[in-house]
Amino acid sequence: MRQLTLREKVGQLFVTHVYGDSANVPDPRNVAEYGVATPVEVVRKHHLGGVIYFAWSNPTNQPEQVARLSNGLQHAAVDERPRVPLLVSTDQETGVIVRMGPPATQFPGNMAIGAGRSLKDARRSAAITGDG
Repeated sequence: MRQLTLREKVGQLFVTHVYGDSANVPDPRNVAEYGVATPVEVVRKHHLGGVIYFAWSNPTNQPEQVARLSNGLQHAAVDERPRVPLLVSTDQETGVIVRMGPPATQFPGNMAIGAGRSLKDARRSAAITGDG
């Protein structure tokens, strides 16, 4: 980390969304928000520490597509300075808030799990959701 410029260090503090279902395909929303067209260009321009997927920014319903997007963004992060892998995340709360649908394991919302009053079930649900 000592070798990073101040701009690169600041970029590492940010986890933000990018638009599109492919790392190298232009999306006009990226241009409007970040001044560059592709998700890869956003990662490189701003030296991002991570990206987060939302239903409104990236289709996340096909595991293969999510893997291609994530792998493309990871390559962008490590193939050029600062060569730090990205934290890739999503807003996956289970229940109503679900970004990764089937075939990912689906659970009821946390209120329903809490209503079951089983700490074991709550921990197991959280562990499986986080393991994805």
